[in-house]
Amino acid sequence: MKLLLATATAALVAALPATAASQEQEKLRKSETVVNFFTGSKHGWMIARNQTYCTAVPWLATCTIARAKLKWHKGRVAKLRDYLKSRDARYWADSWAARCVSSKEGGVTSNTGNGYYGKWQADIDFQRAYGREFYDRWGVASNWPAWAQDVMAHRGYRSRGWQPWPTTSVMCGLR
Repeated sequence: MKLLLATATAALVAALPATAASQEQEKLRKSETVVNFFTGSKHGWMIARNQTYCTAVPWLATCTIARAKLKWHKGRVAKLRDYLKSRDARYWADSWAARCVSSKEGGVTSNTGNGYYGKWQADIDFQRAYGREFYDRWGVASNWPAWAQDVMAHRGYRSRGWQPWPTTSVMCGLR
């Protein structure tokens, strides 16, 4: 039964449509191209990197527009990278097994004082191992958004299975 459940969960995740993901990856590629174009050595003269404003008199309008585009595309790249990182984790977190475990662990902002934090009740070592960039950015998992906690848990699950959640995985019939 446990093997059948795990196989069904993996099949559901694998069967998800790739069109939305490929559209987002294409947007990311385009924005990265714009950022690389404006910050690269060949065209870097358009936006003087060491100055806060445009000084090239003949190209003043071009420089101002380029700076605005660069700022917008840099923001877009960051958002798309976060989205694509969290996409697989979101699909996994929406599976019956993951929902069962997380519902018994705690709320997104759980900080019970026992050394375990957030939706997945992860200790500091687990957070650092599987969500280092989030830990560095927001501190303990109870301060993270839900999607970041799901990314961390998904990485831990891929590496160690349900072992980090021994009691709740047994309660959910996964071990």
